[in-house]
Order: sequence, then C-alpha cells, then structure tokens
Amino acid sequence: MARHLHGRGDRVTVLAARLPGDEAFDAECAYEVLRVECALSSRSLDLEVVACLPEWLRVIDYVARVRQADCIFCNPPFPLGLACSLAARRLCLPYLVSVQGHEATMPAVLGLRPIQKDYALRRADRVFCLSRYTRDRVVEMGVGPDRIAVIPGGVDPEAFRPGDGGRRVRDRLGLNGHRMVLTLGRLVERKGTDRVLRAMETVLKGAPDTVCVVAGSGPCEADLKRQAQGLAGLRGHVLFVGPVRDGERVDLYNACDVFAMPCRELADGDAEGFGVAFLEANACGKPVVAGRSGGAPDAVVDGYNGLLVDPWDAEDVAYGLSMLLTEKMCLS
Repeated sequence: MARHLHGRGDRVTVLAARLPGDEAFDAECAYEVLRVECALSSRSLDLEVVACLPEWLRVIDYVARVRQADCIFCNPPFPLGLACSLAARRLCLPYLVSVQGHEATMPAVLGLRPIQKDYALRRADRVFCLSRYTRDRVVEMGVGPDRIAVIPGGVDPEAFRPGDGGRRVRDRLGLNGHRMVLTLGRLVERKGTDRVLRAMETVLKGAPDTVCVVAGSGPCEADLKRQAQGLAGLRGHVLFVGPVRDGERVDLYNACDVFAMPCRELADGDAEGFGVAFLEANACGKPVVAGRSGGAPDAVVDGYNGLLVDPWDAEDVAYGLSMLLTEKMCLS
C-alpha cells in the first residue's frame, strides 16, 4: 500500500517496529520508513500494549506533526490501534484502519479490554475490510456499516504470472512426470492442510502419479508430518519443503497443477479473512480448491477460478482436487 501511494505522488511515512533484516528492507523502499524500538507483536496482551503506549504515542505525535500528516492509517488494528487512534484525536486528524481477516476475532480470543476495541475500531473514521466476511465480523464488534468499505485484496501481476512451469522446482524435487498439488502458507489449523492430506488417499486412486507438496511452517507442522507418515498410501506422495521465501512462491505456483487450501472457520471464530494465496495461484494460471468458509468466497468464484468445497469433508476436498487434476472440469 505504501509503495502504491508513493507511486501516485502521495507523501508516505511508515512507522514500524524493529525486525531482523529491516535495514536491508528499508534501504530498498522509495518511501520513508522509521523504526520504533518498542516492539509489539500481533499477540501482545493488554499490559504490554499499555507499557508501550507512551513511547508509541510520543513517536506518532512527533512524526505526524513534523511531516504535517493529513491522516493516520493503522494496519492491523491490534495492538497499535489504541495508540494511533489516541494520537489522531489529539492532532485532530482522520484515523483510518485496515482489517485483513483474523484480527476481527482476535480480541475475543485474547480477551482484550473493551477500550482497545473501542479506540482501535469503533472510533475509526473509516474501516477498510478485505472481504464481506470480515465486514460482518467488524459490524458485530459495534462498527457502523456506513463507516466500513470492503476492498478485496489483489496481487502484483509483474511478480505473479505464468512462467516456465516451475522447472527449477520440479527438477529440485524430482517431480517431472508427476502431477502436483500445492498447499502453501502457515501451517495452522484453519488452513485445512490435514484435510488435503486425507483427501490424497482418494485422489491417488484416480491419479496415482500425484504428489502433494506442503510449503510453509507453523504449529501444526509436526502433527501433519505424523499424519502423512501414518497413512500408508501416502508414502512417497507427500513432500514437506519447509518455509518459502517470497521470491520462491511464484516458482511453486507455476510448478503445481492445482493449489489447495480448504480453509475453515474454527470454534473460536478463527477463519481465513480472504485468502490472497488463491489470487497468487490464479495469476500464475493455476486453478484452486478453497474451503467454503470465511472470506474465501470473495476470492474464489465457484466454477470460475476454482472450486469451493466443504472444508471439513475430506471426500469433498478429494472430489474437487480430482476434478481439476484429471481435467474433468474446465474453469472459465
């Protein structure tokens, strides 16, 4: 967003916490990036937010005054929405906030104080949501619909586009002559990777040359590896390739035949807010299998750029994968 705003001629200053490798990243940015020593993660709790509040307020206030800011934009709303909102009110500036997805349910999960939700969301002049699902969750949190705008995600067509069929990936993984199902992203329960592995048992009956490549890492990684090892029919047909750098994502998309992420909504409300990975795969010319859940239906039009399936039903996931792998269905 900062890059595009800067490209349009707007003055942009980004405030962010220090992270490993941030100096190299910042050096390549055409816009101004300022780093704050007081770091807060997306899972910071009330006491951490309060402890860092004076420092963030001081920095936001100073930078906004010196740079003569026209507005303060916060992304995501937690944990810094409270500081941004307070600074905007003190400076009489519009306060805007973006909600990508799971942030809409995070307060309920973490038990944040009402004051955080009040200042971060309810007092915003405008709330930008990535999907209709996210919008509905934000409305449930007390934000008026008239202050919400739904702006779906997109991808850079210069970065994600059809290539050489992912030749380097296929050569490295020994997949030439095989059909490839790709699941890529953080290995967490809501992504539904476990259903993809179970679906592979059925997929292999009709397409025995298929290999499922699991790219990414996360808290469910060990359980998924045990699941793959425990299913005798999957031996040799599942590859875990670990974390993937941004530059490697496009090669994986180009190498696969179908991208699968049957995302689902969990009992605690955690769900996929949109699923930009579906659009990244589409931009590389690949069909997708998505869960009929959360914001995925905003990214995937059933029968057009992919198939929507029941994310809890491994057989439904298998049916979608088989239809696309065996070319029994041509998408528009």
